[in-house]
Amino acid sequence: MNLEMRIFQRLVESDAIQVRREPQDKAYWYTSSQPGPFYVNTQYLAGKEASNMCLSKINQILSINTSLEDRAIQIKQVIIDLFNSNNQYKESIYSLIEFLERSANNQENIISGGERRDWFFSIPIAVILNKPHMFLMKDGTHTTLDNENRIINNVEAVLHIADIINSASSYKKYWIPILEKNNYPISRTLVVALRNYDGKKHLLDNNIELLTPVEITEGIFDSAYKQGIINQFAYKEIINYLSSPEEWITVYLDSCKKYNLLSNIDEMENKRAYQFLSNPKIKNKYPDLLDVVEKNIGR
Repeated sequence: MNLEMRIFQRLVESDAIQVRREPQDKAYWYTSSQPGPFYVNTQYLAGKEASNMCLSKINQILSINTSLEDRAIQIKQVIIDLFNSNNQYKESIYSLIEFLERSANNQENIISGGERRDWFFSIPIAVILNKPHMFLMKDGTHTTLDNENRIINNVEAVLHIADIINSASSYKKYWIPILEKNNYPISRTLVVALRNYDGKKHLLDNNIELLTPVEITEGIFDSAYKQGIINQFAYKEIINYLSSPEEWITVYLDSCKKYNLLSNIDEMENKRAYQFLSNPKIKNKYPDLLDVVEKNIGR
């Protein structure tokens, strides 16, 4: 098994990539308010419960009325404590470093990561490679600390490390503007997983090369199925979805009636399902499913 597939296997085993494994499994409701057969949360490489707890601690730190440098030091410690306590997370980080070091050019003197999920990967990689870490914040501020937590102002070139790219909206809205405003050169970014090629195109349009071990394509799911990482049902579901999301959604909504798949979804899933099923075209075809999610609202 090659390095890329080992990383993908860890993503699946840790539920960082979740898939429907049988017809009775509910779908994943995306931020677009549409259902799909798989979901990607790369920070779950550190464990779902542990990473959620870590995000909660980060949110608490970000809410503290103190300097950005003080908050960055605390956030860094939270991430490193998690890294030191989780062997699967640790192995995944070293695999990402192995992937990065295959590249011919690793001359950047600064590693950056954006608020918040990027930090699960950018911080430990910066520490292991003994490079200063630049904390990029959504309010446009930033700070850079070395491994001794000293403020660094010498920025020759930046390697941005991110958790996942869909449309690269965070790059467009936050990270690239901060780097450009401060004249910090960036020519490459390392991403744990690429979900959407629109994001890759945007980066290329900004002369940023994208490095990733996991591209969410038919090819990687085909390899995963052949190597026993996902089962046949999951494989067929995903291939059908990638071929035609609209046709897959129609089949899934029909199965929702058969297996009662909308009665046991959480509040966020129900909110997205309600928004989707309220579309007049969908509502007219599946009024009974809309009734189910409306009843869920009052639970």
